[in-house]
Amino acid sequence: MSRLKVGVIGAGAWGRNHVRTLATLPGAELAAICDASARTREKMAQQYPSVTVTGDVQELLKKVEAVVIAAPAPLHADLARQAIAAGIPALVEKPFALTVRDAEDVVERADKAGVPIMVGHLLEYHPVVERLRDMIAKGELGQVYYLYGQRVNLGQVRPDENALWSF
Repeated sequence: MSRLKVGVIGAGAWGRNHVRTLATLPGAELAAICDASARTREKMAQQYPSVTVTGDVQELLKKVEAVVIAAPAPLHADLARQAIAAGIPALVEKPFALTVRDAEDVVERADKAGVPIMVGHLLEYHPVVERLRDMIAKGELGQVYYLYGQRVNLGQVRPDENALWSF
């Protein structure tokens, strides 16, 4: 059975989690890693000597069948467009884009090209969220006028993005 060749663009704070996970998935082959930082590339090359490590997005896209985009948020939409243009399906970390215009443009391009594009909303399918969705749909909670959630871990503060786009 051949394994899907997957690349990761952005091997920083969150991207290295994707790198580590892909390196261990039985159905995937971590084929390439791209990062703008020479220091990060050096570290990744030492940890994953059989993987192509580059600073060039186009080089990565030529070596993979799918890609995870985990670069800084302001780059997400442009990197997704590059993946679509190359015909490469992508999982784009949240936020998907920083503007509605960019998000709609990426979706339109993906639809037109027939290239799957997904966003990494990790809690969307969490059992608690699914149960709550089911309870609301069945009317078990009555008419819902307001829903409040609290995230205890604030995570990394990112001045270049709006927290609303991450949720």
